Amino acid sequence: MIKDILKRPVVTEKSRANVQENVFTFAVHPEATKTDVRHAVESLYRVTVLDVRMIRTAHRARHFMGRAGHERQEKKALVKLKAGDTIQAFQV
Repeated sequence: MIKDILKRPVVTEKSRANVQENVFTFAVHPEATKTDVRHAVESLYRVTVLDVRMIRTAHRARHFMGRAGHERQEKKALVKLKAGDTIQAFQV
């Protein structure tokens, strides 16, 4: 069940800048709660989580080859870790 909560790490320019402040970003299951994310990160990566913030991205209209469509709605979690803890998936 833990692997169902965390889909993947989100590695973007903005999320890499947040790593300097010990904040890591993950795409999570749409029904995941802050507590679910906290337990999943702590058990998978063996770190101490101080804070979890959630973001739900909106649908955005897109057109591809003349057809209207949209991007999926996504839920992201910003996880702040204790000083000294790190997650290797975000290291260059």
